[in-house]
Amino acid sequence: MINLIFPMKPKSLNAGRRQLKKYRERIIEYVSNHSFSRFDKSQKIACTIYYFHRKKTEIDADNMGKPLLDALKGVFFEDDSQVIWRLAVRINALEDYVIENKGMDLDKFDELFDFISTRDHVVYVELKKVGSLLLAVGQKF
Repeated sequence: MINLIFPMKPKSLNAGRRQLKKYRERIIEYVSNHSFSRFDKSQKIACTIYYFHRKKTEIDADNMGKPLLDALKGVFFEDDSQVIWRLAVRINALEDYVIENKGMDLDKFDELFDFISTRDHVVYVELKKVGSLLLAVGQKF
């Protein structure tokens, strides 16, 4: 699993071309300063995106995924068609929520928690290899 923390506001699919280019450059700059593995072009990938914000935002959860995946394409995976599952969640960090660590490295978890506590905008991304799919329908929130 690849865990990425971006202390920035995500860009919407509706953002202008120049803004999306700058966004991609910032993401690539961030990931180039870290070492991560890369998915095989035959691997199917699940992507979960959590956007924590402390200030009012208008970005839709469904519009923030595509620009982010486009920025990660070529870095972590060959083509975004490998991503067969994408979940995007927008969370107001000033409201009640619970984060449960289900196996994340503790240093990375602490880094995420610190960023969420101190930054206005944080995007957390998990990229995972998909084995067989287990679909749970009728899940209550």
